[in-house]
Amino acid sequence: MKKLISLIIALVCMLSLFACEGGGSSKTIRELTPSGEEVQAYDMSKAVAQRRATYLEADLAKAEEENDRWFDIEIKMSMIVKDGESETEVFYKIDGKMGLVDMSELVMDVDILLEAEEVTYDEASNKETATMEVKGTLILVDGMAYVDATAKEVSPDGEKEEHVKQMGELEDAFEFADIEELLGVIGDPDSIYSLDIDQLLNMVVGGTNVKYYNDGDKIFIDYRDALETTNLKSEEVVQYEIEYKKDSAIVKSTKAYTRNYIESSYHDGVQTVTSIMDMKLGVQVKQISSASIKAPDLEGYERV
Repeated sequence: MKKLISLIIALVCMLSLFACEGGGSSKTIRELTPSGEEVQAYDMSKAVAQRRATYLEADLAKAEEENDRWFDIEIKMSMIVKDGESETEVFYKIDGKMGLVDMSELVMDVDILLEAEEVTYDEASNKETATMEVKGTLILVDGMAYVDATAKEVSPDGEKEEHVKQMGELEDAFEFADIEELLGVIGDPDSIYSLDIDQLLNMVVGGTNVKYYNDGDKIFIDYRDALETTNLKSEEVVQYEIEYKKDSAIVKSTKAYTRNYIESSYHDGVQTVTSIMDMKLGVQVKQISSASIKAPDLEGYERV
């Protein structure tokens, strides 16, 4: 587990490319419910541009007074993979605060939970189960990364538990991760806007199966695609809910929901084998007025 810092940050970066609403129970990842008036792609782009033009001067004045930018974040992923020989379920959650201090230094204090279970079957259909849980905290501050986590593994070979406290230079901790991807979850520090909505719209405008909704200070984007053949069934859903600050073009919060489902089957000469992959990813990001993050007590930390 010597690279636990890097691996955890890499997962944070991977998941921060997606967004979702987390509601209900702690493991629930739900679809968004669009509201407002359904509009065409051109009208949505026009409304976004008009809002930015209307409030640009006031937004620029606010940005000049802004030294730090702070966010509450919640990132979730659930994945189920099944085939004829095994079943795997994974759940991952990151919950806490992120910030840009002096609009340049990335800081973070988040709780992390990773749960995984794998069930395998032998030729006699005997079942073996293995589970893993990683639970702890990740702090990034003052150019350093700190991980305080407990990892538990249970398998037919026995149980194993290890408590890890590691700290390292931020640049070294990002050995397996791109910091630019991580910054992408909270926006470009060189921009007064937390999210480039024009870029987001350009990714989907003109595409089929995309719907747009305008609801005052909120806009929704809803994309769906499905395919079903004799041996294949797939479904893809991508949703965004973007809420502006009142009388502003600055984004107050972003939610999204993404789901990828693939079911395929084939005949192995004896029976039909079905494989399933069902993955949901999500992030909820909300800008807050202020916060502070401090380095932990260094007692017990191993430098890596």
